[in-house]
Amino acid sequence: MAQVRLRQWARKYLEENGPATTQEILDHIEKKSPANNGAKSARSLGMVLKADPKIRKVDKVTLTGETGVKYSVNLWEIRRDNNE
Repeated sequence: MAQVRLRQWARKYLEENGPATTQEILDHIEKKSPANNGAKSARSLGMVLKADPKIRKVDKVTLTGETGVKYSVNLWEIRRDNNE
């Protein structure tokens, strides 16, 4: 049930905001779920997003953290049919 809720929140966020990183989606879900009933980590959310047929991974984005360390995150979007 929790994965279904995560998928619904992620889909709605992507539909309203366009492509987003795993961390942006996770931050949104954490705001909707203050009791932390959502994803436990960006990695677990990524696994849920990867399994969703309506969401696709677009690219990897390299970001720089506060300490100057670079890291990669996935960029996700709603999958569109070729006819749209």
